[in-house]
Amino acid sequence: MTTPVAIVFFNRLAPLKRLVARLAEVRPPKVYLISDGPRATRPDDAAKVAACRAFLSNLPWPCEVKTNFSEANLGCRVRVTTGLDWVFENEEEAILLEDDCIPEPAFFPWAERMLARYRDDPRVLSVGGTNLRPQLCRQDVDCTFAKYAMIWGWATWRRAWRLNDRDLAGFPQACRAHLFKQWLGSWRAEGYWRYILTHVRSSWGYRWSFTHFAHRGLCVLPPVNLVENIGLSGVEATHTSNTAYDLPAVTRDWTIPAAAPDAVVPNARLDKWIEDNLFSRSFLNRLKWVWRKIH
Repeated sequence: MTTPVAIVFFNRLAPLKRLVARLAEVRPPKVYLISDGPRATRPDDAAKVAACRAFLSNLPWPCEVKTNFSEANLGCRVRVTTGLDWVFENEEEAILLEDDCIPEPAFFPWAERMLARYRDDPRVLSVGGTNLRPQLCRQDVDCTFAKYAMIWGWATWRRAWRLNDRDLAGFPQACRAHLFKQWLGSWRAEGYWRYILTHVRSSWGYRWSFTHFAHRGLCVLPPVNLVENIGLSGVEATHTSNTAYDLPAVTRDWTIPAAAPDAVVPNARLDKWIEDNLFSRSFLNRLKWVWRKIH
């Protein structure tokens, strides 16, 4: 492979070791390391952060390594955003992995193919390796498209990251224009995304999703799931939990289809599933979520 890889990590050594073992199989030539500083309120953070940084100081394959380590704790949103700003100051495109997202080997050649194919296509803003409902996708082509940015193992280009609305400057106009109703297709989605973007301050991912919505941009996905997220459960999971929906297994030893889709259009069935199950949730899925919480 030839594409640079950026690793975003914090204080979890065990998943980081799994990720590095996977990367050693594909041997990216350049690796960017992005780390937040320890939290002052967590006395054990400093040692854990130091252990992760020390582990990455000697990667088990020959590569160029660049580091961007913060001594202060900036928080997830600021640290990821500024870290990726730094990556794209240096690169036109990159693969981006948080420490708990373990891609299958096939993810890397597939992502490189998508980065090359849609490099100059303004309709596509990102490449995501996670497909939560492969059964809603054609299996005879090598990709599908979603309106949502899937960031558990992903990639993008400098030209797309430059659009990232980190401060939500376009949010007031989006609300006046009912952007979420127009683009996502329901008043439920409109209400949900207005609430989330108003009240959830710590997530860079929601702002990246908003950037996709505001520019009518798409995320290209594989028709199978190529990334295992091993950090969804436990106290260190930041914004997600595996209790409300079932994640599909990764597809191992996937042979990438030769054919591309006929058109760059969103997969309406997949988008509906994502909105209903991951975000605003249909009434039925709200009942299922409550049932799982109390049993």
